[in-house]
Amino acid sequence: MPPTHHRSKLEDLEVSSIGLGTYLGPCDVASDARLLVVLRRGRELGINFVDTAANYRASRSERVIGEFLRGLPAAEADRWVVATKAGFLPCDPEQATGLSKEDYFTKTYLETGVVRREWICGNWQCYHPSYLEWQTERSLAALGRCRIDIFYFHNPESALLTATRAEFEAIMRQAFRWGGAMVRAGCIRYLGVATWGGLLGLSDIESLDLSALTAWAREEGAGEAFRFIEAPVSAAMPQAFLKKSQRLAGGEAVSLVRCAAGFGQHVIASAPLLNGKLLEIPCPPELQDALGLHKPAQVYVEFARSAPGVGAALIGTLSVAHLEEVAQLLERRPVHDELLRFLRRE
Repeated sequence: MPPTHHRSKLEDLEVSSIGLGTYLGPCDVASDARLLVVLRRGRELGINFVDTAANYRASRSERVIGEFLRGLPAAEADRWVVATKAGFLPCDPEQATGLSKEDYFTKTYLETGVVRREWICGNWQCYHPSYLEWQTERSLAALGRCRIDIFYFHNPESALLTATRAEFEAIMRQAFRWGGAMVRAGCIRYLGVATWGGLLGLSDIESLDLSALTAWAREEGAGEAFRFIEAPVSAAMPQAFLKKSQRLAGGEAVSLVRCAAGFGQHVIASAPLLNGKLLEIPCPPELQDALGLHKPAQVYVEFARSAPGVGAALIGTLSVAHLEEVAQLLERRPVHDELLRFLRRE
C-alpha cells in the first residue's frame, strides 16, 4: 500500500481505512466478472480489506474473492484482510426456482442433515456449532485460505423474531463457545458481530446489549477474540456515535462506538451510502463545506470514515469509476475534528 495512504491498525491487522463490501449485485457470471475487476482495481488503489458473507450473492462473492487472492503472490495475498459472516442460510436463486422459501430450505438444509429444524431461528438463520463449522469449512475453501481474519455472527438480532431472550442467550453462548474453539484451533483470527439495527436501539424487539454479548463471549472462552463490530454508519444513520443505545458495565448510557471502545472492540462502518440511496437525494452543502469535499459519494464515505470510533468504512460497488472516485479519500487523513465541529453546530 502506498505510504501516503491512510491505514487503520486494528489489533494486529493493518487495513486500508476504506474496505470493499461484496453484498451488491445479482447472482450471475457478469456480476462475478465485475466484482473481480473491482477487486483488482482496489488493489492498485491501495485497498487491502474486503468484507463478505456466506449468503452474499449465494456464496458467489466468497468464490470471486478466492479467485482474486489466488491470483496474487502469496506474500501479498496474506496482507489482504478478509472478513466473512455466517448465520443466514444461503439461498441460491437458480436452485430455488419454482420452490417456495420453505421448500427450498427444507430440501437444501433439513433433508440433507446440514441443520435440524430445532436449530432454526429468526428468518431461516442458524448459529448452531455444527452448522457454523459446516459453513466455515466451505467459506475457507471458497476463499482459498486456511484462516479467516474476522468472522462475524451475522445479524443475530433477527433471531429474536422467534427466540425468547433466554433462548437467545443460549444460542449466542453456544456460538461464542464454538468461535473461541475455532480461534484456538487457528481457523479464525478474530470474532465479531455484524448487525443492522440491533446495536443502534432502532427496535425494542431486536435490540442487542453489547455488554451482555461481551460478557457471554468472555464466559464462554472467546473474550480475547471478540474484537469487531460491524454496523451501519452514515449521514442518514449516525446512531452508532450519536445515540446512547448501550450501557457500560457501570450502567452509564453511551453510544455504540463508545461502548465498543470500552470493551476494546473496533467498529467497522457498513452502508455509508445506504446502498446507494443517499446518492439519490441532494447532498447538504453545509456537510460538503465542513468536510472539504463536494462529490456526494466522497462526502458520505468520508462522513462514515471520519466518524468517531470507526476503524474503517466499507463501500459496495461493481463500478470501477465509483471505486476510483471514493478511493481518492485514501490520499488524505480522515477529518474527525471537522466532522465533530459540524455535528456540534447542528
